[in-house]
Order: sequence, then C-alpha cells, then structure tokens
Amino acid sequence: PLEAASRVTAIVFDKTGTLTAGAPKVEEVIMLSSRLASLNSSRGAARATQGEVRQRKNAAAGSGEGAVSPAKAEAEQQPSKEPGAGEKPRSGRQRKTAVVQGVLDDAIKMALYFAASAEQSSEHPLARGVLAKAAELGMGPGETEPLAEPIEFSSEAGMGIRCVVDGHKVHIGNRRCLQNNPITVRPSTMDAMEFLERQGQTAIVVSVDGRTEAVLGLIDKAKDEAALTVAVLKGAMHIKVHMLTGDNSLTASVVAQEIGIEAGNVTADVLPSGKVECIKRLQDAGECVAFVGDGVNDAPALVQADLGVAIGAGADVAIEAANVVLVNSNLRDVVTALDLSRAIYRRIKLNFVWALGYNSLAIPVAAGVLYPVLFKALPPFMAALAMALSSVSVLTSSLLLNRYRPPVLEKKYGRALRSGKLGLEEVVVTSSDGMQQVVTVACASMSAGGPCSCAPEVCECSPCAEHGNPGPREAGEKTARAAATEVAHYPGCRQRWGKPCACAGNCRCVGCSEDCSPSSAGASTALPAGGDAPASLCCGAAPSEGA
Repeated sequence: PLEAASRVTAIVFDKTGTLTAGAPKVEEVIMLSSRLASLNSSRGAARATQGEVRQRKNAAAGSGEGAVSPAKAEAEQQPSKEPGAGEKPRSGRQRKTAVVQGVLDDAIKMALYFAASAEQSSEHPLARGVLAKAAELGMGPGETEPLAEPIEFSSEAGMGIRCVVDGHKVHIGNRRCLQNNPITVRPSTMDAMEFLERQGQTAIVVSVDGRTEAVLGLIDKAKDEAALTVAVLKGAMHIKVHMLTGDNSLTASVVAQEIGIEAGNVTADVLPSGKVECIKRLQDAGECVAFVGDGVNDAPALVQADLGVAIGAGADVAIEAANVVLVNSNLRDVVTALDLSRAIYRRIKLNFVWALGYNSLAIPVAAGVLYPVLFKALPPFMAALAMALSSVSVLTSSLLLNRYRPPVLEKKYGRALRSGKLGLEEVVVTSSDGMQQVVTVACASMSAGGPCSCAPEVCECSPCAEHGNPGPREAGEKTARAAATEVAHYPGCRQRWGKPCACAGNCRCVGCSEDCSPSSAGASTALPAGGDAPASLCCGAAPSEGA
C-alpha cells in the first residue's frame, strides 16, 4: 500500500458520504396530483373515529365534572371559521386559494407518510433524509402519528425499493425504478425530476398503486473540505481526480462543478458493479488508481483499486476492504496520506542510494584493492566500524522522518470565479520543508488560457463567453429579479419547474402569472363537496389522472 500510494496518478471518489456529508435533506416536494389528499382525508376520518370511541369510553367510565361529552370535545377542538374582530371576510379568490393550499398540504403529508413508512426498512442514506422530513411533520417513532410497518419489502440495487404500506403498493426510486416496474408515469414526472436535478438535488419518485404521485428533492451538501482537497490533489500533487456516483448526471455535474471536478471526469448513473469496471478502465489506461469510498457498495471497487481508502465513519465492510482508513473521516487526510507516502518512499530510495554507494566504495577498500598503491590494508576492526556506520547512517536518515509535518493548506475565498457567488478561489500549500505553492481554483482550461471546459448546464465561470455567463454584477441583478418573482404553485403546476401554465380556463395554480384564469374570481370556481380540488384542474397532470 505504501508504494502504491506513492505512485498514485488518478484518484476516484465516491460521491455520497465521501465528497458529500452523507446526510441528505428533503429540500422540496413536488406533487404530481392531488389523489393522495383524499387518502389523507380517509386516514384522518379513521383516526377521528378511533378518537371518538376512546372519548365515549372515557365518558362512560368517568363521572362528575371530569366527564366530557364527545360532541362537546369535538366542538372544542374545531377552530372557529368565523372572521375575528377587525378581520375582513375573505374573498372568493382567497377562499379558493386557502382550500387549494389545504389540499396541497394533505397531499404532501400523505406522500411523505408512504415514503417514510417504506424507507423504515432501508439502510440507504436517502432514507434517513425522508424519515427526518416526516418527523418534522409529526410522523414517525415517538411522534404524534406513527408510521405503518411495510410488508413485502424489497430493495432493488441501483433503482430503489418497493413494498406494501396500508394495503397500497409503494415504489420509491429513480428512473430505472420507473422503467423496470409496472408504473404509470404521469406526463409531468420527468419535468419535475429534471427541474430538481438542475438545482443539484437528488430526485426520487414516490409511486402509489402503480402511479407516480410525488417527486422528492433531496440535497446532500458537499463537505467543507471537499473543494479544498480536490484543488490540492489537482494543482499541487498533479493527480487526476474523478468522481463515481449512482446518482443522475445532472445532480452529479452540479456537485462536481461545486467542488472543482471537470465534467469529463464524472461518471454518473453507475450501478455498484459498474464502479469496478470504471476502475479497471483507468488501470488499463496506465493509471495507478486510488479509490476513496465509504459504503457497502464501494467494497468491490476498494479491492480492485491499486490503493483503497475508506472513510472511518463508513461501513465496516468498506473498512475491511480498504488498504488505508481515514480515522477522522476528513478528506484532508487523503492529501496527508499521499504526501506522507511520497515522503517515506523518497526516503527509502535515498537510503538505498546511500547504502549502495557507501558499500560499493567501502567493500573494495576492505578487500585490499588499495594495497598495491598504499601498501596498507584496512584493519578488520576498522572494516567492522565502517559497516556499523553504514547502518547508523541509514537509521539516522530514516529518523529524520520524525520532522515531517502535514502540508499546511491556506484557503482564500472570493467572488470573481462564480458569477458573484462566494467560493474557494486560491489555496496556498506549504509543505513540511517550507516550500510554498499557490493553487488557483478555476476551470482547468480557463486557468491555462484556453476556452471553458465546463458542462454548459453547470458552468459557473464568470465571465464565460462560451456559455454566455455574465460578470458578477449582471449575475447578481438576474438573481435578484428571479427571487422577486418567485411564487408558490399548486401541486403539479408546470410553472413550478419552469414550464408555461397549461390550464384550460379554470386555472387553480396558486400564484399563477399566466392569464388563464377567469376574469371573475368567483365565477366558475365552485369546489366539489368536501373542498377537494380535482387534479384534472392542475396543469401538471393529464385530465384522465384525476382520481
């Protein structure tokens, strides 16, 4: 491992849990229909019935002032629907918006209920993010609403999971999951996934009873030291940096751009078995490859690589398969490990050269090669002393490694390279011998005076003529305008992911900026009994998908 570490020319990082924090968080929930809202209403009615039965039992068992009738208890729990003092009655448009928002909340809660119930049996990092989001809404162990126990659970490597929750068939996964299971994909599903992926989020689809119902966007932020580590490996140590991930290519490109890995060195949508093939391709190209990973799926790649490096906080299987373990789980230690191995290997070669040279000169003298000239032979005790000095010199040279100190990395941040956004721009690397090297963090091609080499969809070089990126001032103004016009939309509205509203006449998309709603707020907007807004009025779903 020491020799392999000193010869590394290419290093491959796994994304999730290695370059990123490994703690995904549900950032957005895009509903594709309102069908799940009716299921949530059914669950609410069932819970209310159970509560009423308990109240009646308590009333029958109680006596005196402690007994409260079920009707009175229910009346006390119901919020007053009359406007308070000083409040104006709500207009028809406001009432409609409130009802639609209620439907949205019910649908989101039910989608997370199904997703969290299913993910209870999963060990994937994304599962923890879904369960945490459900807990925020009061669902989960120790919360006000318990989750259901999934049955017939099955995990499909590289695709997702499937199970049965409360009698409903649930699939949660990516595009491969949709393609390999009997699932009806709503027309807006792919648009919603692409919208989230362009923001660097991992999009997973929640399907219930064979129909896509929601898309969850989870974001796993890059580790603070990821960009710094990549910059030093490339700029100071001249090692090619690659990234492997089973995530989609858009999300992978955004993360890679953020930490400074070129788009051409990113391999996405890789199944666990495909990671080994990627390592083999690099080795066949003549590279000495190091692989850094943390998960169970990374173990085969760790074994295949010339040097396997495991994150200390990773799975036990990965730790057992690796040659080097980063106990502190800090990516900076990758730089330290490679630099230390190079320093040790240089010292080993120096010791070999010194010992070989010393003995090449001393042995002939001890054998008497100079006797015909000097008429003197080297006494045996002098030869023994010279031999001892050889060993002492090599030992002393090796002990000098105690003076080794890890490279000191000084970060400098700025806004010149990323369209006005604050980011890492320069790293000053100071080695243990006091040598300093300045590494500029920028697009590799532009740093060398050439054209931008970034992928168009994730390029943040500023200014960039190839991709039309403005300078910091123009970018800031553009961001401010976008923030000023950001509005909330009804679940499934195509405007939610940058598409024009497609509603026909009776638009119910909250905050819709298109001129597609009736001129009168109260005309042709009657809601069906119970207040549920039909999904057929949502432009993100086909009219036939309503119930």
